[in-house]
Order: sequence, then structure tokens, then C-alpha cells
Amino acid sequence: MITEDNISKNVDNPIFEQEADCITQENPDDTVLQEQQPVDEKMEAKIQGSTSNVGKKISKKKKTILFASIGLVLVVAIIVAISIYNERVFNRLVGQMLHEYKYADNAVASDGSYLKIDTNPYDKEVDDLNVGQAATFYQTQRDSLDGIKFINKKLGFSDAVYLKMLETSALMGRQMQENSRYRVSWIYHPKKGLEVMYEKK
Repeated sequence: MITEDNISKNVDNPIFEQEADCITQENPDDTVLQEQQPVDEKMEAKIQGSTSNVGKKISKKKKTILFASIGLVLVVAIIVAISIYNERVFNRLVGQMLHEYKYADNAVASDGSYLKIDTNPYDKEVDDLNVGQAATFYQTQRDSLDGIKFINKKLGFSDAVYLKMLETSALMGRQMQENSRYRVSWIYHPKKGLEVMYEKK
């Protein structure tokens, strides 16, 4: 039986000291495990760090692709909107022109790519027209000329272009002027009058 006396006696005993050392001494295998544990944790941290870096790189790529896609969609939308606006520009101008000059003869392409104004839509001299055509001939001619002047101004062509149109002879052939957005060409013939065509560039 162990008593306090025995313990105190054993404390002085060298064998007891060795046994106590054995009991309190760490197991060498435990030390290896404890040393390996921090190394394993470091490896796991490195693996997690590299995986998070890969995740960050992937998310950066995804963000870049997303922003590029959004940018592309916006560019396409702007181009389509401008195209629709430009297709309708001649229709709007004709509406405005006819509001002021009711007899102006005009033709707009179905795709809105050009507008044509003709001062003599019948392509005949006044003497060759029937009574109904002759009654409106001069009004059509005046309104068409005023319409040409109106459209020139709206599309950014100078008054000098209109003057050149009026001074064009049959021998000069088709004439042309352009600005940054539109091109205008015209031709004159004594029997057909002045024919003017506006086109988008």
C-alpha cells in the first residue's frame, strides 16, 4: 500500500525518479506527430491559398468576360439605334417638308436609304400635260424647289449648293456634293426638270 511515507521515501529513490521520468517523458512518436502537424497545416494553407488565387484569377476572367460582353451589347444597341434613327430621318424630313410645301414631289426608299425630290414628276413639258396635271404643275415645281432648299438646310448643305443646283444645265450631267453624313446629287433636263437625290453615307 502506498502511503505518504512511501512516497516521500520513493522520492529520494533513484529508481522512482527514473519511473517518474518515464511517465512524464513525452512519447517520441507524439513529438513527431506534433512536429508534422504544423507542416501539414502549412501545406493545407498553401493549397488553400493557391486554390483561392486560382479562384480569384477565374473570377477576374469571368468579370472581364462579363464586362466585355456588356460593352459589346451596348455597342451593338447603339449602332442599331443610330441605324433606326437614320432610316427614319428622311421620313421625318419629308413629313416636315410636306407640312410647309404640300405639292413637293418626293420619293423615299423603303429602307430609308435615300430621298428623291423631282421638280417635274411627269417628265413632260407643260404643253404635253393633261388639264389636271397642268393645274398643279407650277405649284408642284415651286413647292419642290422650296422643298429642296428646306432639305438642304436640314441636312447641313449650304445655300451655295442650292444655287449650284439652280445653275445646272443639261450638258453638265449629274453633279454631286457631300458633307460628313449625307451625299446629294442632282441632274437637270429641260423636259424632266431638276431631280435631286439625298443619300446617307
